[in-house]
Amino acid sequence: MKFEIITRITGSSIQTGQLTRTQTSYLNKEIMWGHRFTPCLEYNETKSGYIVNRKAFNTTVPHDTPLCSAYMLHKLQKEFQISNRRNSLDNVYMPEINRIK
Repeated sequence: MKFEIITRITGSSIQTGQLTRTQTSYLNKEIMWGHRFTPCLEYNETKSGYIVNRKAFNTTVPHDTPLCSAYMLHKLQKEFQISNRRNSLDNVYMPEINRIK
């Protein structure tokens, strides 16, 4: 499967009204699982406004991410909850059977 993610930032200067645009794209082979982009928008107190840190625009940092899809993770979590409920119900409603085991 081939795909491309395109990111764009558009902004303008309050003082001059000049428009600024930045764009980059990522092919599927360039996307790193378990990483996220570093924040590139910073507040500058001396200028009383937000500034885009263009050096951070294309950088990533490791992030704790499941090794499966969101669908599969949800499915596994549901199965785990059902399994835990069964075990707890066995202990509550059939204590004599659990003692025999």
